[in-house]
Amino acid sequence: MWRSPLWRFLLGALSACSLLASTVARPGKGSKKRWNVKHGNLARMQVGLFVPCFVDELWPRAARAAVEVMEALGYEPGIGKAACCGQVLANAGDRPGAEAVRAVWASDHRRFETVLVLSASCCGHLRTGAPDRVPVGQTPADEAPRVREFCEWLVECAPAEFPARVDRRLALHPSCSALRETGTAEATREVLRRIPGLEIVDPSRPDECCGFGGTFATEFSELSVEMGASKVRDLLTNGVDGVVSADCSCLLHLAALAPQHVPFFHVAELCREAIA
Repeated sequence: MWRSPLWRFLLGALSACSLLASTVARPGKGSKKRWNVKHGNLARMQVGLFVPCFVDELWPRAARAAVEVMEALGYEPGIGKAACCGQVLANAGDRPGAEAVRAVWASDHRRFETVLVLSASCCGHLRTGAPDRVPVGQTPADEAPRVREFCEWLVECAPAEFPARVDRRLALHPSCSALRETGTAEATREVLRRIPGLEIVDPSRPDECCGFGGTFATEFSELSVEMGASKVRDLLTNGVDGVVSADCSCLLHLAALAPQHVPFFHVAELCREAIA
């Protein structure tokens, strides 16, 4: 397992990363220039930002970009201390452990009316979850905040057109979770449509899994790598400059298998470019 391209990539990234919370929990005053947007009732919401553990450790630039985008829209993002939603434990079959982690997460984020999640898979776990437990924020008895995927929220809060051009031609990878669990794949596409100069190219098999799947990549590493390599070939067949997705877990997996010169972006990173 540890010899696979994914794990070599992850271990190398871990050695260079530091905890994100210390750098973004207190939004700075030097963020991008704000532009006027009509928020309606959303402007009165207290908005939290959940940075999943793997984003914190392995793709922190997506979180920093999300903070800058939220600030540019006029929001002050709040970041809780709980860094894990428990999805990994749930995928591994440890329901009691997953529920315990989820309870800690819910308690830590109760001060926010809405929490934006930088991962469709984590958002799906928190919002729908296993059939034998109550999803976060779904019943009056549950005091946890409303959970929303980042792009889903941006569709309502971002301007009809971002102010700056991003001249790139990128392949779009919709994650399995965005397609089948949260139903936010179209929201991702809509946000990207609003960025001037950005051309989005669909792969020939857009609904095909990249092979990551969390614990699937560790238990079935050879199959995971084969699926990922096939996905990379499909994404890069149309002369694109790089790949964009709303799920950093997929991006990590695909980036480990792609040629090193190919850039990979979370949607928030492109939005930050578009507010410059």
